[in-house]
Amino acid sequence: MSDILSVTKRDLCLSVGGENLNISFDKGDDRFPDLTELILKDYQVPIQKDGCHIRIVPYFHSYKYKWPSFFLEQFGFFCDSVEKRYPVNKMAGVLTRRSISVLQYLDPADENVQQVFLWVDDPDTLAWAQMGNDLYLYNSKCNSAFLFIKRRIRKSHIQGAIMNGIMFVLSNVLVYNKGIMLHGSAVQKEDQGWLFLGHSGAGKTTITRLLRPDFCFSDDGVIIKEDKGRIYAYVSPFNQLKRQRHCDPRAVERGEIKGLFLLKKDMHIKFSPVRKNELMSVLVCWLIHFFKYMDMRTAHKAFLNARDLISIIPSCRLHFTKSRKVWHEFHKLTREIGYE
Repeated sequence: MSDILSVTKRDLCLSVGGENLNISFDKGDDRFPDLTELILKDYQVPIQKDGCHIRIVPYFHSYKYKWPSFFLEQFGFFCDSVEKRYPVNKMAGVLTRRSISVLQYLDPADENVQQVFLWVDDPDTLAWAQMGNDLYLYNSKCNSAFLFIKRRIRKSHIQGAIMNGIMFVLSNVLVYNKGIMLHGSAVQKEDQGWLFLGHSGAGKTTITRLLRPDFCFSDDGVIIKEDKGRIYAYVSPFNQLKRQRHCDPRAVERGEIKGLFLLKKDMHIKFSPVRKNELMSVLVCWLIHFFKYMDMRTAHKAFLNARDLISIIPSCRLHFTKSRKVWHEFHKLTREIGYE
């Protein structure tokens, strides 16, 4: 893998969530390294020898190559086995067919694709995701990934595909370093860090606005890691709110989380207890790329990391309403129950 990654001189190294991501680009579209550097410039560091190796491979959606039927069958069997992890999956078979279609636009003689051949021969440590016209593969055994991304006219579409691929890889990498990535919001105000979780529409982005934090680690893809018995949120590029005050990753990389809250919109601001089994089910539900896209060994470790999280951080349900008094009431309640 390292020989393949040394082909280009446009290598980048990103430090996200305390993890090094060494990114190289296949020849064919000079916009890919430029756009990656543009959207992730705040996280760029000198090239590191350690860390995950990611190869971004642009491809044309025009000519289909003739592939060995046995390999397409083998790859399809692997994808089907992953999709069947969910007892009920409305997309069963669809993502497999889309992934095979993406492969057929790639030259089977290409050295990048040849590496994929070897990975599929040993699929137990292989994670796979298919999104739109893009195919992402991560091998936890060698800590390496391929992102096969369709060339697009709009730069924003390319940037979105790159960010999705990096999020997919990082969510797997974090698991082996006592970390997870969650759909949630993590903020810091007055030197106190708070983590908010909830289903879609529960108010994760709303509470971020209402609290008017000193900075927001992330309001979408929150990076959480355990270190010496404490839980930290790391500054993340995966955000929906673009105009909020974000922490500069070069100035303050992480902050300790003092409490975890399940959100529920209500008429009044108050706390209520939450059961551990409910909290665990919410965590598992909102782990990014958990279980389906992860190989079984990685998914098991992610589950254990989530369990450790709720055993360390105090947690409860936060009932809240849209009000300018949210921070005042929230701050008062956290002091009363000893979260600070």
